[in-house]
Amino acid sequence: MATVLEEREVATGEGPVVPAVWTAVDLAARFGAMPMARLRHNRAWGEATEADLLALEDCPEKSLCELIDGVLVEKVMGSRESQIAVCLLTVLWSFIRPRQLGTVLGPDGMLRFPNGRVYLPDVTFIARERLPGGELPEAAITPIVPDLCVEIVSRSNSAAEIDSKTADYFAHGVREVWLIRPVDRTFTVLTATGEPRVYGEGDRFAAGAILPGLEFVVGELFGAK
Repeated sequence: MATVLEEREVATGEGPVVPAVWTAVDLAARFGAMPMARLRHNRAWGEATEADLLALEDCPEKSLCELIDGVLVEKVMGSRESQIAVCLLTVLWSFIRPRQLGTVLGPDGMLRFPNGRVYLPDVTFIARERLPGGELPEAAITPIVPDLCVEIVSRSNSAAEIDSKTADYFAHGVREVWLIRPVDRTFTVLTATGEPRVYGEGDRFAAGAILPGLEFVVGELFGAK
C-alpha cells in the first residue's frame, strides 16, 4: 500500500520525490523521526528559498539551516559535536594547506547542489581541481559539489535524514562521506560503491585515495589522550 507521500508526490528526477503540497505526514515521511521544531515554518512548507535561508543571518537567533526541497531544516550542533568538528578541521587543514590540495569548510559552509538543495556538512573538503582558478568563489552559498562531506551525527538527526543526505551526496559526485557518531565513538567511511568501513576510537585511520598520506587515531577526534 502506497504511503500518503507516494500518492501525492511529484517526481523531480533526482533523489527523493517532492509532494505538490507538504503536510505533516509528508514531512515525517521525508525527514524521519527528527524533532519537528527543526523544520522552520517561515512560510508554507516547500516554498522556502535561498533568500529565506540567507535572511536567517540577520535574525537575532541566527540559526544554521539547510534548504531541502523548499523546507528550511535547522542544523543542530551541540558543544560535543562542535569540539569534534574543530578537531577534525585542525587535522585536515594542517595536512591540506601545506600541500595546496584544496580547501576545508566548517559547519556554516553552505553548498548548493545541482538539484537546488543547500547542505551544510559539519566538515567539507574541496579538492583544488574543483575550485575555479584554485580558489573558493566569493559567494554566500558555494555552487560546488565537494570531494568529502563529514556528518557528525547528533541525537536529533534521524536515520532517514542521514541516509537521504548521504545518497544525495553520492548522486552528485561526492567521493566519500564520513559519519562520526559521538555516542558510539565510531568513525564510518562510506563510498558510493564499497562497503562501509567502521573504525573504533582505538583504530588508526588512513584516508587512502581521497587524501593519500593522511592518518590519525580516531580517538583523537573524541579528545582521547
